[in-house]
Amino acid sequence: MANSIKDWILEDEKVLEEKKEISFPQFKKPWVIRSIGAEEMQSIQKEATRKQRNRKTGLTLSETDTDRLLDLMIEKAVVEPELTNAELQEHYKTAGNAAATCRKMLKAGQYVELGQEIQTLSGFDVDEAVEEVKN
Repeated sequence: MANSIKDWILEDEKVLEEKKEISFPQFKKPWVIRSIGAEEMQSIQKEATRKQRNRKTGLTLSETDTDRLLDLMIEKAVVEPELTNAELQEHYKTAGNAAATCRKMLKAGQYVELGQEIQTLSGFDVDEAVEEVKN
């Protein structure tokens, strides 16, 4: 059997985008989330990373703000409710901040659960990551 580069060409890149519904008891309708692709995740990680230059050594160090990373992932992956909707943000008094709107709508554990669901849908092994943090 001959190998062909065509075996590696996606006919439809939409197969990389999966959607899932998540229900929270305080809402009448389930939330809809979507997966995040590798290229989009790289962009999110860059946005959540700060670079600081050490004045003594002259080295530039990168530090990822994990809270900001989670916020950005949730902002990008939540399809419904539309967290950028002005009426929704006005109701929760979070104008211009989709992540803050989401935090106002959910309990702390639900916010973390939402982030874990997005990571799992995006191909990350959340259980393995949790174990690495514990160790």
